[in-house]
Amino acid sequence: MAGGYEPWRMNSLMFTRIMSEAYPPKITMYDLWKNSRGQVKRENRVTLSNLNYLSMVGAKEYSTQDPLRFEKAMLKLWFSQTFVSDSRPAPAMGKP
Repeated sequence: MAGGYEPWRMNSLMFTRIMSEAYPPKITMYDLWKNSRGQVKRENRVTLSNLNYLSMVGAKEYSTQDPLRFEKAMLKLWFSQTFVSDSRPAPAMGKP
C-alpha cells in the first residue's frame, strides 16, 4: 500500500498514512497466462512499483477516498502493457 506511517511526528498522527515519494506502492505477484487449451503461454514473477505515483494520471480516475487508487492505477497500466497486444487502448476494468 502506498504511503507509510510516521509515529514520531505526533501522537495525533500516529495512525495516519503519510503520502510521499519515500513510500511508493509496491506489489509483488506471480502471473500465469494459459491459452484456451490450458498450455502455459507465459509465467512470470513481477514486482510493480512507481516512485512517481503521486502524479500518476491513471490514479485520477478513482475517488480520492479510495485508499487503493494508486495501486489500482499501477495494476491497470501493467495489465494493459502486458496483455494488450495491439495499439488500441485497454478496456476499462469490468467492461468487455
